[in-house]
Amino acid sequence: MALARKAHAAGVHIVLITMDAGSSIAKLAEVTVVLPGASPKLRSVSAVTSIQPMGSAFEQMCLLTCDAMILSLMQQMGESSESMFPRHADLE
Repeated sequence: MALARKAHAAGVHIVLITMDAGSSIAKLAEVTVVLPGASPKLRSVSAVTSIQPMGSAFEQMCLLTCDAMILSLMQQMGESSESMFPRHADLE
């Protein structure tokens, strides 16, 4: 949370993917994508339940959501896996 506050104070645009729309970071975010899910960390009672431990279900849904967003952006921007590959690991 401290890093999000620091970023927000510096004028950074915060986009959050979460299950908790009422979280402290969600209050700072300009865009919040709320995924349904069950977690012991959620403050509100959710109708969604899971037998998976901790945040496993959220992590899986987050992966699928982010993949779908990337595929959509690739289509809109005329990109392919081949055209993006040279830029993929430029920070490693």
